Amino acid sequence: MKIITPLFLAALLFFSSCQDDEVLPAEAKAKLLAGNPGASKTWKLINGTIQVNGLDVVERDIDPCQLDDLFKFTNNGDQTYELRGSFLKCNEDDDELLETGNWAFTLDGSMVIILSDKTSFTGLFNYWNMPFPAEVISLTETD
Repeated sequence: MKIITPLFLAALLFFSSCQDDEVLPAEAKAKLLAGNPGASKTWKLINGTIQVNGLDVVERDIDPCQLDDLFKFTNNGDQTYELRGSFLKCNEDDDELLETGNWAFTLDGSMVIILSDKTSFTGLFNYWNMPFPAEVISLTETD
């Protein structure tokens, strides 16, 4: 009996310590959006929808000058992003760096909150000034 008890306890400790760490949905989505910790990914917006009153989904028209803008999401301690204009400008006075801010997913990974450092634009739609959760319907990575 004295030998069985220590062996049982040793086996219990061994098997309980070998458990895989569970990856939270928010971590998985963060890696898809911005890459591994310390990395970043760049995206283009190709379309968007807006839910009105929680019921109706309305497709948002995107100006051609916004379709070539580049969103860079960085998976760092601050979860930063930047929006850079590309070839087509909506306003000829626009800088290349249009916007910066921070982002985070909700724990279940279904919503992203994006906070812009800019509070207003003249002539350019503020994409990300939404301090409320937005549902991520699809996020597709292509070459």
